[in-house]
Amino acid sequence: MTQGKSGFELAIETSGRHGSVAVGREGRVLASKSFVATLNHATQLVPAIDEIVRAAGAAPDALHFVYVSGGPGSFTGLRVGVATARMLALAVGAKLVRVPTFEVIARNALRADPPPARVVVMSDAKRGHVYAATFALVGDEYHEVSPAVEADAAEYLSAHGAAVGTAVIGDGVTEPLARARLENFRMLPPDFARPEAAEVLALGHARARQNRFDEPGNLIPIYVRRPEAEERWEARNPDKQPARQDERPGG
Repeated sequence: MTQGKSGFELAIETSGRHGSVAVGREGRVLASKSFVATLNHATQLVPAIDEIVRAAGAAPDALHFVYVSGGPGSFTGLRVGVATARMLALAVGAKLVRVPTFEVIARNALRADPPPARVVVMSDAKRGHVYAATFALVGDEYHEVSPAVEADAAEYLSAHGAAVGTAVIGDGVTEPLARARLENFRMLPPDFARPEAAEVLALGHARARQNRFDEPGNLIPIYVRRPEAEERWEARNPDKQPARQDERPGG
C-alpha cells in the first residue's frame, strides 16, 4: 500500500438504520458524520460524503482508497453503500476494500474492560432467525473463527457461546439468550452493536496495507441470505435467467 501526500481514505457504513461516513489518512480519522436514515440511506449518503470530504480539506480526486461496510445487514442499506463505493472508486480511480460488517461490530468489543476473549455477533434476520458469527481475540484484534450464517439464535449460542470469556453483541437477542441458558457469557451494551465508519476505516486501512483489494465490478454485499424480494421475483419469473445478486429487481 502506498499513499502520496494527498492520499485520503473514505469509509462508508450503511448496514443498518444508523449510517456514517469517515475520511482519514493512514488509518486516522480526520472527519466523520453520522445520520439516522431509517434505511433511506440513498438521500443522505452522498451529501454526507461531500460534507466530510470538504471538512477534511480533500477533493474527490484525492481519495485513493474507499472502504465499505459489506454486510450482513439491511439489504437496501448495503446495496446503497456498496453501489456508492463502487461508483466513487471507478470515478476517481481509488482502490476499493469491502469490510465485513460483523468484523466492524466485533471490533467494538475492544472498548470493553476487559475485552472478551471471544465475541459472538448477532443481528436480526427476521423469520425468527439471526445472522451470527464468532470472533476470537488475537493480540489486539478480533479474528473470525466462525463465519456469518443464518441460524436460530438459541441454537447458535448453545453451540458457540458456552466458552468461558464469551461475550455477545447484538440486537433482539435477550430472549434467545435466556432460552440458551448459558452461564459463562456476558452481554455487551446495546451501543456496541452499532457499526461505525471510523472502525470501517481502521479495518479497511489494515486490509489495504495487505493489498487485499476488491474489484469494483465484482463487488457485491455479503447477504448470507437472499433478499425476500429477490426470492419472490424468481418465484414469479421461473423461466427467466437470474440476474446478478446486486442487480435483481426489488429489495
